[in-house]
Amino acid sequence: MSRDLDWKMLFAPNESIYSAMFSAGVMGVKLEDCLARLEQIGCPPPREKDIQQWKNGHWHWQIKNQQCILNPILKPPRNHIQVSSARLTDFDTWPDGWSGTDRRWFPCKEDGMPAQKWGYADDYTPDLYAKAEALALAPTGLVGQNMYAQPFIVIDIDGQGHGHHDQETINFGNLFQGMTEIWTSPDKPGSFHIYLSTPYQIPIAHFGWAKIDLMGNQKNAAVYMKNKVSNGIQRAMLTEDMWKALQDYSNMRKARRDEEIIRGDIDARNNVC
Repeated sequence: MSRDLDWKMLFAPNESIYSAMFSAGVMGVKLEDCLARLEQIGCPPPREKDIQQWKNGHWHWQIKNQQCILNPILKPPRNHIQVSSARLTDFDTWPDGWSGTDRRWFPCKEDGMPAQKWGYADDYTPDLYAKAEALALAPTGLVGQNMYAQPFIVIDIDGQGHGHHDQETINFGNLFQGMTEIWTSPDKPGSFHIYLSTPYQIPIAHFGWAKIDLMGNQKNAAVYMKNKVSNGIQRAMLTEDMWKALQDYSNMRKARRDEEIIRGDIDARNNVC
C-alpha cells in the first residue's frame, strides 16, 4: 500500500465508501490497496456497486493517462477543468438548439439499480429506450436515465440514508425548493434530485464530504428514479449564482472535514460502509 497517499482524506470518516472508491479510481489507486485500507479501518467488504465505482473512476484515470481507447460515444473534455473552481463559461456547450434525446431510459431491477451492466469501457454502449419502453421492460416499474448529452444536469442531495442524517446538506438542497423541478423519495424526504437545464457540458463530480453528487451530462451517468416523485415545478436554468452556491457549499464542507481529520476529531471507522 502506498505510504505517500493520504488515506485519511481518501477514505474519510462519515463519508460514503461508494464515493471514495470512485475518487480512488480517478487517482490511479490500485483496487487491492483500497480493499486493504477498508479492512484496516474495520469496514466490511465493499459491495459490488462500490467495486464498480472504482472501475468507473479508473476509466477516467486511464483516459487522463492515455492508457485506453476512447469510446466514440463518450466525448472527453478538451482539458481537465476543476469543478470546485470553474465558472460555467469554462465548459464547452452543446450546439445551439440541442435538445438531447428521449431515448435515454433503461429498466431497473427491484433494488432500483440498472438491469444491465453499467460503467465505463472502451467498447461499452448502454442499451437505452424511450421511457415507455423502459417501463415496459422493468419488472417492478422502476427505471433510470442516462445523463450523457442531455440539456440538463441533476444535483443529487443524499442528506438522508445509509444510517446518516445530514441536515446541513438537506438545508442547502432546500434552497432550490419552489424554484425548479425536484424529485423526492416519500420515505426519505432528505434524499432528492434537483434538475436544472443547461447548455453546458458539465462533468460528473462526487462531493462525498457534503453528501452531494453532481450528475453531469458530459459522459454516461446513471440517475436512478427509484420511487421518487416530482414536485411538478418547471425545470429552471442553471445560473452562475446557483453554480457558485454549489461550489461554495462543497468547498466549505471539504475544508471543515479536512480540519477535523487533521485535529483527529473524527474517527475513520465512522465511514459509511
